Amino acid sequence: MEKNNTTIRPVEKKDSKRIWEIRNHPISRKHSLNSEIITFESHDLWFEKKYFSEQDNYCFVMLNDKDLVIGYCRLDFDDGKDNYIISIALDPEFRGKGMGSRLLREALAKSNLSKEIFAEIKKDNIPSVTLFKKCGFIKKDEDNKNYYFVFKNTTEHIQKTIFITIARSFIIRNILRSGTLELLKKSGWRVVIFFEVNEISARLREEFADECVIMHSERTNASRMHRLFLRFRKYLLATSTTKILIDFRQGNKDRQKFRKGFLPKKSSFVAQAQKLYMEMLSRIPFIKFIYRFIEENIFTEKNYNIQQYFKKYKPDIIFGTSVVSSLDIAFMKEAKRRHINTIAMPKTWDNIMNGYFRFIPDYFLVHNTLAKDLSYKNQHIEKDKIFVIGMPQFDWYCKQEIIKDRTKHWNSKGLDPNKKIIFFGSAGIWAAHDHVIAELIYKWIEKGELVTPCQLFLRQHFSNVQDDVFKELRGKKEVAIDDYKIANAFSDNWDPTVKDTIDFTNSVAHCDIMINIGSTLSLDASCVDRPVVNPAFGCSFQGGEDVTFPYQYGADHYQWVLSENATALSFNSDQLKTHINEYLLHPEKQRTERANLIKKLCYKVDGKSSQRIVDKINSIQKGI
Repeated sequence: MEKNNTTIRPVEKKDSKRIWEIRNHPISRKHSLNSEIITFESHDLWFEKKYFSEQDNYCFVMLNDKDLVIGYCRLDFDDGKDNYIISIALDPEFRGKGMGSRLLREALAKSNLSKEIFAEIKKDNIPSVTLFKKCGFIKKDEDNKNYYFVFKNTTEHIQKTIFITIARSFIIRNILRSGTLELLKKSGWRVVIFFEVNEISARLREEFADECVIMHSERTNASRMHRLFLRFRKYLLATSTTKILIDFRQGNKDRQKFRKGFLPKKSSFVAQAQKLYMEMLSRIPFIKFIYRFIEENIFTEKNYNIQQYFKKYKPDIIFGTSVVSSLDIAFMKEAKRRHINTIAMPKTWDNIMNGYFRFIPDYFLVHNTLAKDLSYKNQHIEKDKIFVIGMPQFDWYCKQEIIKDRTKHWNSKGLDPNKKIIFFGSAGIWAAHDHVIAELIYKWIEKGELVTPCQLFLRQHFSNVQDDVFKELRGKKEVAIDDYKIANAFSDNWDPTVKDTIDFTNSVAHCDIMINIGSTLSLDASCVDRPVVNPAFGCSFQGGEDVTFPYQYGADHYQWVLSENATALSFNSDQLKTHINEYLLHPEKQRTERANLIKKLCYKVDGKSSQRIVDKINSIQKGI
């Protein structure tokens, strides 16, 4: 048996019997401090309590190439002496092959303990004495029967560790690919990333493979009672956004109609009752206090896998990249129980207004000063715990080295760079008829009704990309559709790679007009000073009535955009054509307003948002 054919992992419950067999082997008992035979019943009870409760103990097992446990190494905490007691045992059949050395070294490395580790070894157990000396243990004392060894990690060898939770694929772009991960590694962090997927793709593992990066897949499941309780959350914050969401949720019950852009009638008794209920409850601070108290103290979400990750890696900080996601909250709750600092941020720019947060981190990162004020007012987060960092995904627009030549970029899309390019971004199921607007613009291009020859660049939305909403325009002259890959591992079906992100950045930077229905694309375009048109008609319907404006532009976060007068809002086809033609002739229109919009909602587009995230993480770790 070659030692490189073995694997070492944390113990699992199924290993109990095999560990008992190795421990009771006559040769194992000969060298053990307790040489008595132990019954399996008593062993199994001890094993369960020792390693599968909340005790701070560790056990690692070595498996051969047939997945048979052939050895184990235990590190049990001694409260009285404030140290760990270590013991190791190998199946006698596998001794003398260098496996004990590997098992001991990896157990020490994987546990990464800062406290002293104590070993008591019989003097006649020469192989074990040699092994422990070889692995860095120092003899501290002896008596007639035993040697007493200690092992102490120096602080220089203990790497600071941060947990990062990733609940959606676009967060991979915003955080991991936009600079934060690389800056954390440069700052000396060991980064443990938890993706909310069943299995991490080979592509992701290959992309982020690094000696300082560890990746795990993890999911959480709330109990039925907890899920019922969480429904209460939507009534604790009354905003324009949460009222709109009630109508969308009603429509979402008939998913087929909802995907086609039809919402229930405004007179829906259920929707109106829910809004009234929301208005009442959101005005009672005590209700909100009780809600968070129950969430934290009743629905504790203690998760065995998560607890084992904390024991294994000993994190210094937990970074939740989506303060509203269940995965992030489960990790932050565990961190709070262990008195470990938590830092989190909104998943998207509208999170602060679309529901009451069920858990508050120790530190909160926001995109702008407006979000800071609203987090204090609506979410009751202390102002001195809120820090403005900007939007890290917009750091890409400051990387001049990735911006290609306009001709080269549009040629790669099959478009003529000498003609004006109209970028049309779909809002997906939230504005399910917006493809009709794109078709209307194409007719104007085809008939020469715009002031200059133009082409359409169409970008689908991840929520309905599989519906091929632009199918009527596919293959048309003067049209290119941005077909990106589907990533089914995540619920948003989208995982833009670095290459995809660079391509998207160039498409925004080299377009002449941006048209979208109340989405973040308005901010993208403003980052590179491209004029923005917002169609406010023909995209959503309710009971036969066009409700595009109230539902697509009535939400709080987009009202912030409109308040700066940085985009042209078109209420009918004539206005839309007029606005497009005006911008084609005078792209400098509303330039000042676009600059003000960026200052208001993006804080700074200076390429340093990721740096500000890492600077804050480092200062928290240092206690500054």
